[in-house]
Amino acid sequence: MLHDDNTLGLYGHFTHNGPLVNAGDMVTQGQPLGLSGDSGLSYMPHMHFEVVRCTLEAWSNGAECPEANTFSVPVVFRNTTPTACGLDVNTSYMAEAY
Repeated sequence: MLHDDNTLGLYGHFTHNGPLVNAGDMVTQGQPLGLSGDSGLSYMPHMHFEVVRCTLEAWSNGAECPEANTFSVPVVFRNTTPTACGLDVNTSYMAEAY
């Protein structure tokens, strides 16, 4: 489901039954969203995270945005150093304990 600002958060490699929230749930900063896992083609537990913005205003009604009509939004976390393009490509970042 699209956020109010026309962005969509994508999370990959949750463990089986690992999501702790459902699509459409309101969440707060610091709230755990899920348990990272080793699903898909991976060799160790990890998480893929991406924020994309939908480029079609027609999709701002909260529906899923077709992947072909999105572009990635740079993100940083409080334990990383901000750069002009968000996080560094091909770099691993450790999750902080909650």
